Amino acid sequence: DMGERAVLDRFRQIEPAALLTVTSTAYGGKTYDRKDVVARFAAQLPSLRHVVFLPGVGGAAESPCELPAGVGSSIWSEVLRTPAELEIE
Repeated sequence: DMGERAVLDRFRQIEPAALLTVTSTAYGGKTYDRKDVVARFAAQLPSLRHVVFLPGVGGAAESPCELPAGVGSSIWSEVLRTPAELEIE
């Protein structure tokens, strides 16, 4: 429920390397595409290295939006299928 600028201000403070997000939301019976917001966030977070797209409205992860150079992306279902050890820095 926070505005885009307020969210970016908070995120810049914590310097996230990864962002888990959906590209659409539902409110009041309508579906809203949020790919443009995700792309703007990615472009304005210099510490960001990877975006994971979670299932949104309809239950499936949507195709990723365009991200800045150097920022990778994955679909949540693919992440779950790929065995890997969690490494926390």
